[in-house]
Amino acid sequence: TTVSMEQIKNLPILDRDVLSIMQTKAGVASNGNSTTVINGLRTSYSNMSLDGINIQDNYIRDNALDYTPNKLRVGQVRQMTLVTSNPTAAASGGATETAFSTPSGGNQFHGEVFWYNRNNHFAANDWFNNQAGIGRPFLNQNQFGGDIGGPIRKDKLFFYASYEAIRAHQQMPQNFTVLTPDARNGIFTYNPGGVTRKVNLLTLRGLTGVDSGMQPILAQVPTTINNADVGDGRNTGGYRFNQRNNELLDNVTGKFDYNITTSHAVSGTYAHNRDNSDRPDYSNNYGVVPAVTNPTHADLVAVSWRWTPSATLTNEVRDGFNLTYSYFLNAQGNVSGIVTPPIPSGATTGLFTDPVNEGQAQGRTTNTYNLSDDAAWQHGRHRSEEHTSELQSPCNL
Repeated sequence: TTVSMEQIKNLPILDRDVLSIMQTKAGVASNGNSTTVINGLRTSYSNMSLDGINIQDNYIRDNALDYTPNKLRVGQVRQMTLVTSNPTAAASGGATETAFSTPSGGNQFHGEVFWYNRNNHFAANDWFNNQAGIGRPFLNQNQFGGDIGGPIRKDKLFFYASYEAIRAHQQMPQNFTVLTPDARNGIFTYNPGGVTRKVNLLTLRGLTGVDSGMQPILAQVPTTINNADVGDGRNTGGYRFNQRNNELLDNVTGKFDYNITTSHAVSGTYAHNRDNSDRPDYSNNYGVVPAVTNPTHADLVAVSWRWTPSATLTNEVRDGFNLTYSYFLNAQGNVSGIVTPPIPSGATTGLFTDPVNEGQAQGRTTNTYNLSDDAAWQHGRHRSEEHTSELQSPCNL
């Protein structure tokens, strides 16, 4: 199945993310609680490319159809071709193939500019926020950009360029487990036989107070309980609040196409992505600003040479690379010079949400290099043969 750019532009796609288009095709399934799969196969069996260059996270491929470091947007895609069975030799690298191609210029100049805005003034509050008396999460998302394509030399040399950006300033509802005032002081409430009882666990252990190592950790836990959606209602309860979930994205794409002769044509593509986003889903601190951020950058270069020596034979050589990194930076710990207090040996914070993000800064660099040669020969009225040789080298650092 092939979906053209005009069809894509006319679809109401959230945030202009083209990956969601796959879920409209036969054989593609996603129930919202698991990763997208094609024909029931593992996602690692699927190949995804832009102008013939693999754009997947080849370090971790268990989410290969829902995430790509390049984060393609509508302005970067001319068409998407999805091959789910009986692929030709050109669709190598997986049991299924999702191939995106970038737009090209033509003999006439065409372009567009756009700007979309979403904000909380036109949105309803989260139902659970209303129940807990918490205001609407802040939202002011601006998505803007433009593209232009046309001739440099009529019938011979063409160009295309696009820029797209997202400036999303927003919040995400969070609900963490906190201690009751008694539990913060070591007093445990239980209910044997329907009778409420309390016992001071510190006294039972012969302790005079809360451990000095735990005190600074408890000091980071709010004392407000505003809902009963989490916790046991006796020693713990829920603290619901809105936490920042910003995203800053910039996509730049450039392409040229050169018809040297009727038999020879070359093209080249450069695509750059910069995406810096908050990760409140990986943060368990109680602050308005999440502790974990996720900067991701990707640079893609693709060059191809197509040779058509006759009406029945075509050969294409394609070369390129995709250089990406994705980091998870933790503002706690030693990453930004803030040293969190050590948790004493034998202590546990499992009763409430630990305010300390214990994960250290981490990430991955995934550089993928592609070199392929495809030849197609049409013989007779109904017979064709196709041969390919491909070298794909993911370099993971």
